[in-house]
Amino acid sequence: CKSCLEASAKVTSVTNACPTCRSEEFATMSNKQADRIVRGLLVYCTNKDKGCEWTGEVNHILDHLKIDSSNACPFIEVNCPNECGKRLQQQYLTSHVHTECPHRQVNCQYCHVTGKAQFIEGQHKEECLKLPLTCPNSCEADSIPREDMEEHRKNCPLEEVVCPNECGTSLQRQYLCSHIEKSCPRRVVKCQYCELIEHFQFIDGDHMDECPRLPIACPNSCDLVTGGIPRAEVEEHLITCPLEQIQCEYHVVGCTGDMIARKDQKKHNKEMMQQHVRLVKQQLISTREHFTSTQQEVIMCNEEIKRVEKLFTSSRQELTRAQIETVRTVDKLLERLGQVEKESATAQYNVRSTRDELNHMLTTAVEDLEQKLTAANEETTSEVNKMMRELRERIDQFENETSQAITGSRDNFQHVMINVQESVTKEVEITKEKLTTINSDLKSTQHEATKNSEKLVHIEEQLSATKEHLFTETRQHKNDVIAKFESMQKDVTTTRDQLCNDVKTTKHDLSQRLQILEGNLTKVDKKHSTLTDQALAKLETKLESKFQVRITEIETAAQKRISELETSLQQVWYDSINSRAMKLQSGDQTLPV
Repeated sequence: CKSCLEASAKVTSVTNACPTCRSEEFATMSNKQADRIVRGLLVYCTNKDKGCEWTGEVNHILDHLKIDSSNACPFIEVNCPNECGKRLQQQYLTSHVHTECPHRQVNCQYCHVTGKAQFIEGQHKEECLKLPLTCPNSCEADSIPREDMEEHRKNCPLEEVVCPNECGTSLQRQYLCSHIEKSCPRRVVKCQYCELIEHFQFIDGDHMDECPRLPIACPNSCDLVTGGIPRAEVEEHLITCPLEQIQCEYHVVGCTGDMIARKDQKKHNKEMMQQHVRLVKQQLISTREHFTSTQQEVIMCNEEIKRVEKLFTSSRQELTRAQIETVRTVDKLLERLGQVEKESATAQYNVRSTRDELNHMLTTAVEDLEQKLTAANEETTSEVNKMMRELRERIDQFENETSQAITGSRDNFQHVMINVQESVTKEVEITKEKLTTINSDLKSTQHEATKNSEKLVHIEEQLSATKEHLFTETRQHKNDVIAKFESMQKDVTTTRDQLCNDVKTTKHDLSQRLQILEGNLTKVDKKHSTLTDQALAKLETKLESKFQVRITEIETAAQKRISELETSLQQVWYDSINSRAMKLQSGDQTLPV
């Protein structure tokens, strides 16, 4: 049969050859009877070694091995229809597709999202917002959706939090309120004494060392105050505290007793009465002596004031003399300046007239020279033309004579040539002499023009030197005036400063003496020297008022006189400048300013 032949060809490696005769050309036909016998043979399943127990005819084995058949072999290996890449037996395919395949479609049991099992059980499980989680703080709450975990941790009693008062403490939320109210060092509290509102750490620490209302015990342990004295009132209490150690009230007059308690002052006065009276008497005597010395000092101050007045008067006279001298100097300088201006104007006028005269002379000379040159050129041209005409005539005559001589004898020809040469030579010499004369005339004219130019340059140099001299002299006078004025200003300023310094020194000395006098007078006891104090006060008031009035008068007069001097000096300077400016404006505008 055909199938046998094909099988035999594969074994023998001979194609299209009869296995019997080895012929390559033969005819075949199907043996239906053998086919029916073969198809009716009983055979096992090809998967028998895998556990399939099916037996049947060859005719039915193909149906048994079909995947889509109802009687398909359960041991056939197939690929997963979900394309997960796994190959398995037919009998396990259903279980694999529904329970094991990573590409099977499943729903998230929390958020009901549909997707492949591999995604749902992997990445989606890490992101699912509905997935129940356990609190990381192990609190009583359980199965908290992921989306609510953040909110839960904000309220979880076991969550670690930091104190909002920035004290640096970390604790569980359930203890935060108690910490803020009772143990936080930065909680806000009120001082129980002065009602200051501040952090507990400050109130309990530094504030207790400086609280003005904190009750403290009297430093002298007196019995007048019970329960303590506010710190701010301790100084006030010590003023009246009977146990405070004080000096005797007569120590200003020389009582040298030891420190005593305030409550023992009267007893001390009674015991030391005679000594106190003796000390007061001695103090009155010394006060009288000091008063006498003070009167002498006042007299000396009056003399010093008179000396300052004399000095001011002499300074004023010196300033007046300086002012007069300044006015005279300025007048002299102005007079000299006027003379210089007149001389400058005269010199400038002379320079102008000389320059005009020289210009006229130069112009005339140039015009004469031009006329001479023109005439000489015309004469030379006419002479040359005349000579050229004569020369042409001579040449024509020479040619005629030459032609005649050629036709004549040779001797006549030479004689004619000699005559012509002599005549031509004479004419050339005469022409050269005339040209030499014209050149000499031209040279003399040029020499005169050069001399005139040198004279003009010399005159211009003299004019520039004169002008520079006038500028220098005017500038020097101006600088002298400015220097003298500045020197006078410096003298006035020095005198004014000296007067002010003398007044200030005198005032300072008198003030110091008055302060010494006041210090000595205040040492007298007011209770035992009422009349003396009144007299000294009146005297002091009188002296001080007189001193102030006198100092004020001196200062006013000095300032007034200084202002007058400054005003007069400025006016003199302005007048001199204005007069000079007016003179310059009325004169030649080319003068230096």
